Amino acid sequence: MHLHVHTDYSMLDGCSRIDRLMERACDMNMRAVAITDHGNLFGLFDFWNEATKRSKGETKLKPLLGCELYLVWDHALTDKPDRREHKYYHMGVLAQNFKGYQNLTKLVSDAHVRGLHYKPRTDIEQLAKHAEGLIGFSGCLQGVIPQNLPPARPADGSSRSSGAKTSSSRLWTTVSKNKSASSPTS
Repeated sequence: MHLHVHTDYSMLDGCSRIDRLMERACDMNMRAVAITDHGNLFGLFDFWNEATKRSKGETKLKPLLGCELYLVWDHALTDKPDRREHKYYHMGVLAQNFKGYQNLTKLVSDAHVRGLHYKPRTDIEQLAKHAEGLIGFSGCLQGVIPQNLPPARPADGSSRSSGAKTSSSRLWTTVSKNKSASSPTS
């Protein structure tokens, strides 16, 4: 089951059409698939309808509704001269239930209305405020952990902290196979 999937609704990053994605998931006998487009929920309605249409008889394909959020330390910052203050990280979030879906829509809406600065951004406090019913995962190479704990910069890991409390039982670490210039190719 894939939990980090971008469709053509992820501007300049995804190219999967929802109908073809769902067809392929059914061909592979997947029981569930998520979409986590960057900073938006534009494809969720089509995604839900495609999954519902393809879930007939014994074949059930569960749509997992999510988003890859742009996470910053303070989403109200827009005019700081120091570019480090504008750094954003990726964080995947899935709705666990209807309350989670409601909270996800609040987060994404707020990111577009109050946090928009080149990207629709949210911050730790907003995430903590609307965490009920959400499952978070650390994200890709642009996530907080990979961006702050690479071998070349180990001291950066403790440079930021927040007083926000979230439930760690619903925050998962993403593990993926990546090739970089510094890793051996095999």
